[in-house]
Amino acid sequence: SGDAAPFALQVEGDWAPLMLWSSFRRADAAGEETTLIPRWRANDAVVPFSFEDLHETLAPDAATDAERAFEIFRYALKTTNYYDAHYCESVGKIHRTRVSYTLIRALNIYPFDQCGPLNHTLRYLFMAGGISSNNAPGTHHQFEQAFYDGSLRLFDLSPRQYWLDRDNETVISLRRLGEDPWLKVRQEGDVNAWIPGRVSSATFGSVHKHHRIDVPLRPGESICFGWHNEGRWMELGDEREPIHPAKVPPYYGNGVLIWRPTEVGDAATLDNIALDGDALRAVDAGASASLTYRVLLPYVIAAARLTGRSAGEAAVSLSWDDGETWAELWRGEGAIDLDLTAEVMARYNCWLRIELPAGAEASVSDLQVRTTFIVAPLSLPGTPALGDNDMSFVAGPVTEPVEATLAWLERHRSDLGVSLNALSFYLMDDENHRNLYVARPGEELPVEVTLEGRAFDGEVALEGLPEGWLAGPASRRAQTDGEPVTVAFSLRPDGESGDIVPFEVVVREGERERRIPAQVMPADAALVAEAEAAQLEGDAEIADVPEQSGGRQVDLSGDATLRFAADAPADGTYALWVRMRIADGASTRLMLVVDGEEREVRATAMIGFSDWESPRYASTKLFAHYGEQRDHWAWYRVPDVELTAGEHAVALGAQAGQSFDAGLVLPQTPAVDRAAMNLLMTWNFASWLLPM
Repeated sequence: SGDAAPFALQVEGDWAPLMLWSSFRRADAAGEETTLIPRWRANDAVVPFSFEDLHETLAPDAATDAERAFEIFRYALKTTNYYDAHYCESVGKIHRTRVSYTLIRALNIYPFDQCGPLNHTLRYLFMAGGISSNNAPGTHHQFEQAFYDGSLRLFDLSPRQYWLDRDNETVISLRRLGEDPWLKVRQEGDVNAWIPGRVSSATFGSVHKHHRIDVPLRPGESICFGWHNEGRWMELGDEREPIHPAKVPPYYGNGVLIWRPTEVGDAATLDNIALDGDALRAVDAGASASLTYRVLLPYVIAAARLTGRSAGEAAVSLSWDDGETWAELWRGEGAIDLDLTAEVMARYNCWLRIELPAGAEASVSDLQVRTTFIVAPLSLPGTPALGDNDMSFVAGPVTEPVEATLAWLERHRSDLGVSLNALSFYLMDDENHRNLYVARPGEELPVEVTLEGRAFDGEVALEGLPEGWLAGPASRRAQTDGEPVTVAFSLRPDGESGDIVPFEVVVREGERERRIPAQVMPADAALVAEAEAAQLEGDAEIADVPEQSGGRQVDLSGDATLRFAADAPADGTYALWVRMRIADGASTRLMLVVDGEEREVRATAMIGFSDWESPRYASTKLFAHYGEQRDHWAWYRVPDVELTAGEHAVALGAQAGQSFDAGLVLPQTPAVDRAAMNLLMTWNFASWLLPM
């Protein structure tokens, strides 16, 4: 209600919680006025919603400017990374061919970019924290210098580094780097990009304060912010042209704004129209009637959908210029289900108009607009830690009652092991876990749940499946003295190839309940296999590693080959997806052999500059400077595997220092590629976790 006092919150478990979402809806007692939403703040988290918020919460306890500068740099490292953000955005009537050089939007929406925008963000963070800073461009690079202890100090958010003088303590300046280039070379790489070229117009850079992230909540609206995403990104560049999927970063969040019609508030304008229950009807049926809803967000829109039902003729139009011009998208009667994504993507606002013609007894009922937007989960300040937390509300002010909910998953250690016969693996963030079934539509899919480790007497159930998918009971009794016991279910997957269908395996024992999320992707796969199921030749060994799919992985100490038998259901082009890790110093070379035909490929990282279309590369998504390719497991994609219907011999030749966990051969179609990218390469994709 605007006067909520800070309170204590205990987060239980054995590991830090996994965050889910925060949501805000108007309380039943709320009036007709618009309010700004509050936002959750846990402990002393930095609040990134305005320049003033940053100034107040960024390193407030630092005793010296040096300490303050390092705390600011640590926050910048935690909330950003290098990924080519060549995306466009339309801000009101202004179109930008790419997003760049922002502070508040970068921290809250798209914190992944190249050297210039990243270091622009760093420079403004220094200034928000009270540290003087200047632009420091090189010949083809940009970085920043912070001023403290009487000198400029060189920081670079692109390689995520600073450089020390020969005393190994003092952070050097750009001038010092020019005097002693070895100081740069000894830590990383050459000095060329860091040495300034010919100066034509020296500048310290302009300074201005950025806008606030104020989120209005109007009658009829509710909103949520997710630490996960539903696969919706701002996939347009230049003059609103589609970008390649490789330019979608591997980690981001989505939020959702829901609106349903009300007769009060300023979210919508009603012209000769009234709300009768949940139906919109003309007040004077002899005249035309309309409702205009204005989507208004400080976050960039990724997608939107309009649903409802029209009894009689109705029309739907959209405007991008505050109602000056309109584009009709639909006219008719019956069910309304319009995907507005192509029209609203990469915008911050739009107007939506529903029209009823004069002289017709028409109405529109069950109307809802669902707008998906992009949020940066790395900077959300509402992330509590394990144990005791001091919680408070920031942002606002709240002038109408709002119900605020914060949701997270607590993680508890258990002696009861629960495993599925799915591809079971951690995403590259080493935090989010996947249990994935790939099933041919119409064919029976066995789901096996194995319990072991301690005595158990309870129930195992499958929940959340679409109607008609279960071929048998939804729950079964299970009992064990600790030895492995498997409970079997059977599914009949349906749906379009490339769909993603989530469900949960629920293990109940008395009052205790444990839920294991799983997903089914219907696809006409030619191969779904664990690496250890391959015929191994050469210097390859199977190692028991519980966190890997099937509890095993294949490690190579020399040249080796993994041979699989694939069965293509139809002629076509397929893509090989393989989960592997490359040790530091090991070769990235692989040899793909299909029915005796060899193709050498190289494992490579996509950081927004390249794509996965070249048949000579096995491509994965990662950020440039976390070391994922050498230190983490990742899914790599090899395109253009031509197969005829029937059985094929597929082999993968590899080298020392490479390890393998699982492999897939999937149809190379836009739908399957998108689903596989979301499930395998997008670290926090989980559309089923958003509450709206």
